[in-house]
Amino acid sequence: MKRKVLICLIVATIGLLAGCSRTPEANQIKRDLIGQTMKSIDGLIWKFNDLSEFQEFRINSRVQQGEMIEYDIGMRLKDATSGRQYLADVLIVYRKSDGAWKLASILNKSLKEVQ
Repeated sequence: MKRKVLICLIVATIGLLAGCSRTPEANQIKRDLIGQTMKSIDGLIWKFNDLSEFQEFRINSRVQQGEMIEYDIGMRLKDATSGRQYLADVLIVYRKSDGAWKLASILNKSLKEVQ
């Protein structure tokens, strides 16, 4: 009986450790962006308020170097109030802290309104 309990504990621990080290995927990145703000070079500001704003979300590339990951992401966003749509290209950086991936920065490469 003790052996079965020990095996269950080992399997559960391995599962927890694997879950903690998973790198962020699209849905997690979107959730992490809620509440964040980005500004374009020409002064256009976008604040992420709700998951419904993401009309399209595409991870173009992902580069991991140790405890840092850079995501090059393309998005089509829709303003919930005005209905206007915007295209955004961003570089999002995550850093591993205390065993979990945390959003570190958002670099807006391009943000423009589309018709």
